[in-house]
Amino acid sequence: MKPNARSPSFVVCSHDLEPPPTRHRPNSPFEGLRDAEAPIKFLRICCALLLGLALPLFCAATTYTWNPTSGTTDNWSANASWSGGAAPATGSGSNTFIFGTGSYGSTANMDKGYTLGQLTFSGGTMGYSITGTNVLTLNSGITQSSAYDDSIATPITLGGNNTWQTTSGTLTLTGATNLNNKTLTISNGLVTTGAFSGPGTMNISSGASVSWGTSFSDNKLTLALNGGSLLLNNTSYTIGNLNVTSNSVIDFGSGGSTLNVAILTISAGVTLTINNYVSGSDSWNATTFTGSTKGTTGTGTETQIAWAQWSSGTTEWDSSGNIYPVPEVPGYGFIFSALSLVFCGFRYPGARRLVRDSWRRAVRAITGSAGARPEGRALRSAGTSGPVRREAGLRGILRGASALNGIATRGRVPLRRTPPGSFKGAAIRRAGTAESGSRSEAQRPRRPQAARGWSPFVEMGSRPVC
Repeated sequence: MKPNARSPSFVVCSHDLEPPPTRHRPNSPFEGLRDAEAPIKFLRICCALLLGLALPLFCAATTYTWNPTSGTTDNWSANASWSGGAAPATGSGSNTFIFGTGSYGSTANMDKGYTLGQLTFSGGTMGYSITGTNVLTLNSGITQSSAYDDSIATPITLGGNNTWQTTSGTLTLTGATNLNNKTLTISNGLVTTGAFSGPGTMNISSGASVSWGTSFSDNKLTLALNGGSLLLNNTSYTIGNLNVTSNSVIDFGSGGSTLNVAILTISAGVTLTINNYVSGSDSWNATTFTGSTKGTTGTGTETQIAWAQWSSGTTEWDSSGNIYPVPEVPGYGFIFSALSLVFCGFRYPGARRLVRDSWRRAVRAITGSAGARPEGRALRSAGTSGPVRREAGLRGILRGASALNGIATRGRVPLRRTPPGSFKGAAIRRAGTAESGSRSEAQRPRRPQAARGWSPFVEMGSRPVC
C-alpha cells in the first residue's frame, strides 16, 4: 500500500435516517385499521360500555301480588297464583312479592328456589304461611304490616344486607337463615326465628325483639344489641361475638336456656339487663369478657350488667367463664338449715338456734322483713305427743319413736333399753342428758344463752355445734 493512500469512506443514504413504520400491538381492536377508522371504532366501544352500565338504572323492579283463586294451586310457579296471571321469574333479584290482598291461598308453597328483593305481608283478611324446602334468597328484606301473624318455613339466604321489621302482628321464621357474610337488621317489632349461621352480623335495634327458637352453634356469628331485646327459649345457643352498643335486654325465658359467647363486649356507659335468669337452670358463659378479669366479682365491665330478679346482687365472671349474679341463690338460709339438720341431727343444744337464725335470714332475703319466728319448742316425732329424745338424733325425728328400737344413749354409753313406742312423755334435757318422766321444758336447767347472731361454729361448752 502507498503511504499517501486514502482510508476507505462510507456513503449514508437518506432512507437509513427514517423512523421505522408504526406497528399496532397484537390483538388490538385497531389492528389492520387505517388511521381514519381507529377513532370511529373507539367511540363505538365507549358508547356500548356506557349503555351497559346505564341500562339497570332504567329497569324498575316489578311488583308481584299473590292472589290465587278458589280451587287453584298454591305453588309460586303457577301463573294462576298471581295477579295478572303471570308468575314471576325465579331469579329476579330486584322484584317485590306482596302477600295480603287475596281471599284464598293462605298457604303459599315455594316449589322452586327464588331470588327477590323484598317480601311484604300487608293487609288482607288472613295470615300467610310460606312453605317449602327450596332456598329463598333475599336481597333487601322483609316487611310485615299485617294485623295477622305470618310465617316462613323455607330456608333463607341473604343476598345483600337485609332489614326485617314488623309493625303489626308477629313474623315467625322456622327455617334456617344463612347470613352469608351480610348484615341483618331487625328494626322494629317481634320476630321469632329459627337457627342462624354465619359469617355475618345480626343487629337488633331499639324497639325490636328477636326470639330465638331452635338451638344453633356458630362461632362466626356476631350479635349486636343496639337497644333491642333478645329472648331465649329454653334451648342452647353458641355465637362468636356479643356486642352491646346501647341499653339492651337478654331474657332467659322460663328456665333451661344456655348462651355461650366467645367474646362479650359492652360499650362504655351501657347497661345490659338480664331478665328471668334462674340459677342452676340457666347458663351464661363467655370465653373473653372485654374490660373484666376472670375470677373477679363486681369489677370492670361486670358492673354494667343488671339482674332484674336480683337487684341487690353483683356480677361474677368466674375462672371457668361463667357469668352469674352473686349471691346466686337468695335462699342460702334454707340450704344451711337442711345441712344443720342432716349433720347435726339436733344432737346439740345449739342446733335449733342455728336453724332459727338461718330461717330468719332466708325470710329477710326474700321478703325484706324479719319474718315470723319459730317457736323454738322441741320437735315432736311422728305419732307421739311428747318431745323426742335428743339421743335419738335425726333418725328418730324422721321415722318416729317406733323406729328407735328402744335404745337411748348418753354419748356412747347406753343408758337403758325400753320397748319401742314407749317414748311418749319422755323429755329431752337441754343440758345434754336423758331422763325419764315428763318434766316440762320450762323446768329443765338451761345453759346461758350464747350471744345473738348467726355463726356456723357456735360453741356449746367445749364442743362446736357442727
